[in-house]
Amino acid sequence: MIDTILITGCARSGNTLVSFLVATGFKNILRTPKETSPVSWRKKSKSSKIVCGKKPKYVTKVTELLSKNPDLAVICMVRDPRAVLISHHGLFARKRYVNSTRWIKACESIVAIPDCYKDRCLTVKFEDIILDPDLQQDVIGSHFGLVEAMPFSQCHNHMNVCPLNFNKLLTKPNVSPTDFVAMGNNKSINPDRAKPWKDGSKIVKDKRIKRLMEKFGYV
Repeated sequence: MIDTILITGCARSGNTLVSFLVATGFKNILRTPKETSPVSWRKKSKSSKIVCGKKPKYVTKVTELLSKNPDLAVICMVRDPRAVLISHHGLFARKRYVNSTRWIKACESIVAIPDCYKDRCLTVKFEDIILDPDLQQDVIGSHFGLVEAMPFSQCHNHMNVCPLNFNKLLTKPNVSPTDFVAMGNNKSINPDRAKPWKDGSKIVKDKRIKRLMEKFGYV
């Protein structure tokens, strides 16, 4: 029985957004603060709820984590590199946050996850979440046996900014200032974010990236 959900993937791929959608849109979910590992939190927590959290850095460790934690489920986030690789983090306005090596390593790690773990692991495209959030909620819920609390498309109305305490875990899903900035100061689901950025076309010329884009249906 699943008692922990890890959301991971290359940075700038919707990890923050999906962690809040899962924590808000499904019943019996407890979200960990910031990027605290839900696997570590589960071992310390006495809560009967499913512990959910994001940890992008764990994307290269998914197979190992699944093998060691039989009650762990993983959502692997993927996003078009034409958006990821030219994306700027809100806290560093002029600094690109992800390089091609990082995106390739993350996506290759997801592709390499053995089929024997597919019942506890689901790859979700950022664009699918943005374009049809409620359908993707059905996919996630069915895959992991989760019960809907409210539609993903309505969850942004229930994400409250917590401006004072970054680390305090509250009973209701909360957005810290850093999370709020990471989501572009826009908590609602905006379909325009699913479009590849205009100056990202040169990225497709990299053969390694193009091969992975084909794998995930981006070209």
